Amino acid sequence: MKRILFIITFLTSFTALFAQTLTFEGVKRNMERSDSDINHDKRKTNPKTWVDRGVTYMDAAEVNTQFLRLGLPVEELKLFMRTPLSTETIETDEGQRELYKYDKVNVYLQDGAVVDWKETDPVHPDPLPEALKSFSKASELDEKGRFEKQITENLSRLNNLFLNKAILTYQEEDYKESYRFFNLAIRLMEMPAMAATPIDTALYYNTGLVASFADMPVEALKFYNKAKDMDYGGANIYVLIKDQYVGQNDSASAERILQEGFSKFPNDNAIVIELINYYITSGKTGDALNYLAIAKDLEPTNASLYFAEGFLYERMEELDKAQTSYEKAVEVNPEFFDALYNLGALWYNKAVKELEAANEIMDNRAYNVARDAAMVTLGKAVPFMERAHEVNPKEKTTLETLRTLYYRLQMTDKLAGIEKKLEELE
Repeated sequence: MKRILFIITFLTSFTALFAQTLTFEGVKRNMERSDSDINHDKRKTNPKTWVDRGVTYMDAAEVNTQFLRLGLPVEELKLFMRTPLSTETIETDEGQRELYKYDKVNVYLQDGAVVDWKETDPVHPDPLPEALKSFSKASELDEKGRFEKQITENLSRLNNLFLNKAILTYQEEDYKESYRFFNLAIRLMEMPAMAATPIDTALYYNTGLVASFADMPVEALKFYNKAKDMDYGGANIYVLIKDQYVGQNDSASAERILQEGFSKFPNDNAIVIELINYYITSGKTGDALNYLAIAKDLEPTNASLYFAEGFLYERMEELDKAQTSYEKAVEVNPEFFDALYNLGALWYNKAVKELEAANEIMDNRAYNVARDAAMVTLGKAVPFMERAHEVNPKEKTTLETLRTLYYRLQMTDKLAGIEKKLEELE
């Protein structure tokens, strides 16, 4: 699974367990009766016909799984569904599971509890959308409001069933199906009959998230923006929207939404860092440095911010500023390999330029002075490269750089040691 979707209570019709037990044949007969009623001249205009049809199709969705819920202990499973026809152990991406095969449903258990199930003989292939259509029709025909309470109560049950299916299909990584059921739940909650029921703002966020997993950027943006407009998701919702725009190569919208998020959450360093990364990727160094200054004020002990600043200054060839930033990164985190390596590389590259300049000098005495000064500069790279090697002993580029440094500086004892380490890495 790509990531944890969200924390949500798994909804179930388990409360009906000791009330009325559904039977496959009974539900099938009710469906046939309903099909007849909606084609009857008088009955098809009666709201009750459509309420009953909606209930029947909800029953069809539950008849094979009415006793199941996520986390149901195996002992309760056997109590309610009796002995399975057969059992077997299977390997899955989530680990080893037990498969219990019943007459019309396969149940999957892990660590002694139910984690998934699949109908093998459904009474209807896709009953829940039909239930929603039926209640919508009932509401349309119920001009006097006589069935309003009944419709609303049944829509609440249907909403639970939609969410159950959305979560189960999400766990199975069928993200398009999960999106379909989340979207159906939203359509249900936006019906006039549910106007008095507060809508869960997390529903829009989660629908957008599943849509993004299903590679449906238009749908993801639609629901993410809805969640944002309802002030749900904090600074993170702006980052998620930005990711969708980036995926569509819409850099202008990506920048706009991050700026909007920064205006809304100026003290949230997560969104500031997103802006920094965006501007670094976009090559807008000045803007990146401006937001780095803000980020450092918000989080002064974050060594990565000083390193990023040093990287940008180095790219701008402002090497003294780059050195200061890298040194600050190492001060904050003495084990920061990249900052240590880059400091060593700065001195190394500076020495190379000084040696190149010395080679242009024709006067022998002046050449010797310039060359000696360059070697002093080269020596300043050594402690940083050595410290980087201590932090990451297996990093080959550091070892090769140290070999060059020791060779140029005639540090023969250390050179032999480095040669040996390089041989061991081969």
